[in-house]
Amino acid sequence: MKRCNALCAATVVAILGIVFIAQAQRPESSDDRAVREALDKWRSALNNEDLATLLATLSDDAVIDSSAAGRKVDKKDYKEVMKFVMDGHYTGKFTIKDPKVTLRDSTHATAEGTLDRNGVARKHRWNVEKRTGKWLIVGTEYLK
Repeated sequence: MKRCNALCAATVVAILGIVFIAQAQRPESSDDRAVREALDKWRSALNNEDLATLLATLSDDAVIDSSAAGRKVDKKDYKEVMKFVMDGHYTGKFTIKDPKVTLRDSTHATAEGTLDRNGVARKHRWNVEKRTGKWLIVGTEYLK
């Protein structure tokens, strides 16, 4: 019985190792790249205080977890908050560290990474959807 348990455990470990390696070696798809580009465009718009481009990265029904607003807001409220912030109340640059993109299907993805602003880093999730051929951010949230 001990031999079977050891053999079974070794088999499970080997299978999990193969699955992990196969996933790690999956080449980045064009959709993976497009999601990363959407996030980079969002980040760049923030850093360049480009409100029009920032809003263009969001779907009309997006729900954004905004540290500037102190709560989750819709796109309309986010526009007002960011307009205020970018009108002289804005300091800092954002980076997105180690974004991990997970494609749930051909039109839905999540990306998780660390959103860093001036050395203050917080885990963040972006929900992204492909709509009319374009990847748009439909929601964001800070993670605990």
